[in-house]
Amino acid sequence: MSRVLKFRIWDKKKNKFVHENRDKDYLLDFEGNIVFPDTVGELHKRVDFCHLIIQQFTGLSDKNGVEIYEGDILENNLNHPDYKFGTIIFDEIYSLFGIKYDGLTRTVKTDKYECASRFEVVGNLFQNPELLEKI
Repeated sequence: MSRVLKFRIWDKKKNKFVHENRDKDYLLDFEGNIVFPDTVGELHKRVDFCHLIIQQFTGLSDKNGVEIYEGDILENNLNHPDYKFGTIIFDEIYSLFGIKYDGLTRTVKTDKYECASRFEVVGNLFQNPELLEKI
């Protein structure tokens, strides 16, 4: 079984995702540098990424088919106030993606079937900080 490895990159200086709404590629090298190829495929620009936040695709999609990444804020269709909104995190202890709910000290694990039926991406930590008040 294989899964697609995808990443998105948030630029803290420009306050937007790198190459948002453009058809540009970027590479991550083994040293953690972001490399942008030029138009003829030559590597021409290495970027110091201390102001960039790299987020990985979880391999899951929400009930609308939207891909779920680290840092996304999800709304749960359960009628429980403590589990209404959560943030996607990578749990370093268990080495898995999960949903972090306010007030919980553990990560709630989920699978692709549960995501496809119960969850909806309503924003992310960077573009929708006002949603953090709901968590």
